[in-house]
Amino acid sequence: MKIRKIRILISSTTLLLLVFGIFFIENKTENESYEKELENLKSADEGIRMSAISKLTSMGDKINPVLLSEIEKHDDILFKISVLQILGEIQNVSSVNTYIKYLHHDNWRVRFFSAESLGKLSACQAIIPLEDLIKEEKNSNVILIALLSLDKISEFNNIEFLKDLINSDNKYEAFIIKEIKKMIDNIELTFNQTNNLST
Repeated sequence: MKIRKIRILISSTTLLLLVFGIFFIENKTENESYEKELENLKSADEGIRMSAISKLTSMGDKINPVLLSEIEKHDDILFKISVLQILGEIQNVSSVNTYIKYLHHDNWRVRFFSAESLGKLSACQAIIPLEDLIKEEKNSNVILIALLSLDKISEFNNIEFLKDLINSDNKYEAFIIKEIKKMIDNIELTFNQTNNLST
């Protein structure tokens, strides 16, 4: 009886060690995999970089905390842009504050992808930061993507802000004015439809 108990104990211990060993190997392999892909985000070769973006994006929410940490450690612009793209595809709400922070970055492409990602999340806390960006921004690409992102946030209905943009001293390009007017029309249409339903 004692021998049987010892055998069962040994078998259970062996099984436990085996499971732990498999978990450790898988975890180590996964860490090595994403560390390699993170390094590839700095590559000047677009093919390598896009492949890394795709692989890291496929990891989903579990890579999100790693990306939020890594973006703060690197000054490389390609790295920051790539991480913002990945976070934008994962669409985890925990990334909102990072996007808002990078709306103020010196590089216009970083601001662009931060604004775009906020639109994908449609987070209402992004409304004021995006409005501020539009008022201060000089790059037309960034202004347009910020407007498009605002348009995706259902809570945005600040028609006075949009009218002020048209009447401001800023000389916006024709395609930006066109987008602003389209947004005004949509807000007014929604407002009229809501009023008609309530009467």
